[in-house]
Amino acid sequence: MKKVLNTLIVNPETPQIDHLEGLLSVYCPDIRVEAKTHELDSAPGLIRNHSPNLIIITIPETNSAVFNFLRLISDFNLAFIIIAKFRDMAFEVIRFCPAGFVVNPIEPRELLSAVQKARERVREKEEYAYARKLLLDVNKKLTEDEMFGIPTLEGYDFIRVRDIIRCKGLERCTQIVTVERSNIVSSYNIGEFVRLLEPFGLFSPHKSHLINLAYMKKYRREGYIEMADNAQIPVSRRRRADFINLIRHI
Repeated sequence: MKKVLNTLIVNPETPQIDHLEGLLSVYCPDIRVEAKTHELDSAPGLIRNHSPNLIIITIPETNSAVFNFLRLISDFNLAFIIIAKFRDMAFEVIRFCPAGFVVNPIEPRELLSAVQKARERVREKEEYAYARKLLLDVNKKLTEDEMFGIPTLEGYDFIRVRDIIRCKGLERCTQIVTVERSNIVSSYNIGEFVRLLEPFGLFSPHKSHLINLAYMKKYRREGYIEMADNAQIPVSRRRRADFINLIRHI
């Protein structure tokens, strides 16, 4: 039995919402419409209140308000399908990584394909969340000399905390540089590594960077740290005082 997908519909016109709901009830019975709205501004509150698995948004045109909303959905890490007036609009929204793209008037075959892709996206997110929880539970018990498991694009890599030189945020992924390797890319974002590794003494001098203080070579007054791998890491103004105070006690 297929998992029921709790869904939020965002569409500026009532007749279109009714038509879409009719198509979903016939062709996608596993879709349950939890909420619907005509206004982009009301969608964030509905997302928080209903916790949908999927959002189906109709965009009559692309503008800053639409782009801001798609960026917000990305921040919520939700699967979403875009219904648009023209197929060329796909090139304007592809950077937000929709699960599917459907053109008005809606063809049932296109809608089914988009929903199937969204279902796969939801399953992947749930599997990732479960694996992440397991790894966090295990990694909390580690010391810096024990092996540390991180999810990568190829599977899982195991390294020692003490071997990490630095981490660098790359969009939603993170590059990890160790004493032996510089090509590890994890599917965790940089925020996950900050929460996980700061207890081991690593420091975040900038929102996109995390460093192991044991591998610092120099600090320059211009606001840069030179690391053992010769990388130049910026220190943000907000973190500069904390960093200076920290290195005074090393």
